[in-house]
Amino acid sequence: MQRHTGPIKTIISGGAFGLPTNGHDDMWRKAARSAEKLVIVIANNPGKTPIFSNRTIFEMITTIVSDIPNAEVQVMKNKYLVRYASEIGATHVFRGLRDYKDLSEEQVARSVNKVIAPNIDADYFIPDADKFEISSSMVLSLVGFEGWEEIVAHYVHPVVLANLIDWHYARQHWHRFWNEIDAQDDEKVMWNNITSRYGQDHRAYHNLLFHIVLALRQFDQVRNLADDPLAVEMALWYHDIEYDPKRNDNEARSAKFAKAAARKMGLEDDFGEKVADLIENATMNGADWTSDTWLLRDIDFSILGQPPEVYNRYAQGIREEYDYVEDETYCQGRKEVLFSILKSKHLGNIFMKQHFRDSYEAEATKNILQEISNLNNNI
Repeated sequence: MQRHTGPIKTIISGGAFGLPTNGHDDMWRKAARSAEKLVIVIANNPGKTPIFSNRTIFEMITTIVSDIPNAEVQVMKNKYLVRYASEIGATHVFRGLRDYKDLSEEQVARSVNKVIAPNIDADYFIPDADKFEISSSMVLSLVGFEGWEEIVAHYVHPVVLANLIDWHYARQHWHRFWNEIDAQDDEKVMWNNITSRYGQDHRAYHNLLFHIVLALRQFDQVRNLADDPLAVEMALWYHDIEYDPKRNDNEARSAKFAKAAARKMGLEDDFGEKVADLIENATMNGADWTSDTWLLRDIDFSILGQPPEVYNRYAQGIREEYDYVEDETYCQGRKEVLFSILKSKHLGNIFMKQHFRDSYEAEATKNILQEISNLNNNI
């Protein structure tokens, strides 16, 4: 074990942390007690395909260590950890050691790190006995069996468990859809493509675990209302697959992407065209919409009628996606969008389908008016 003399000013912990566990938490708390400041750095690992996006990992770790006053979380891209440590003024990096395999890997890493940043020392911590065997892969191996949620709760923070439940729900939903539609090609490759797209760093709301999972849960309640449920479901999966807040053709690009995906799955061209039309038409004037287009639009709008804490998270996410826009300009533009939703009420309602009117109309109107008031106060 590397020894140091004198107090440690800043110690840094880095890794992909694809699935933060109680083992990670134990290490972070040990490190925080050994230094004046702990910096937890989320770094990409080309050799791993994490199930969560960097943004989600950042949010989870921030919640986990929120009670550690000298800890902060950062995201690092395309840099060596020890070089990044030097840049932010850290003097030490630390790693957890569970077995001889970890030790062997760290011996190699330490040798290379001394070439990259010879001024950075390394400290190693051994987890407590009850957390010694906890790993991300071990936790993931438990997911999916009957009662898995209760078992996994022993090994992860509640915020991680909640995200795991949503991730598993989405993964199973995709698997069922794939089988029901009798798709060809490689299901896992297509799934990874979806999660990669919806896991892009700029997506604070339009991501998998918030937007798409909420939409799928809504769809499960009204599947019987769809004329072509498989087309509507595929449209839900792909309707925001292309999303760049700086562009105004996201729906058209998503429709094109969905049509290509349908072809890659070996589906009929007519089906792919139907899915693309659902995605693209849902942004146009609703006078000639089909029943399924209205259903897709109502599902997409259902976020507007969620409880205030969920709506506020959505509104904050939209603001983060447009963080390149100055406050005054954003407030004016956002108010225009919200007023257009209120003014476009079809037959006096935001939602077309009775289910959504009964469930969300009143709360959606209240949420929108409250956000407009908040925006007025920010100008």
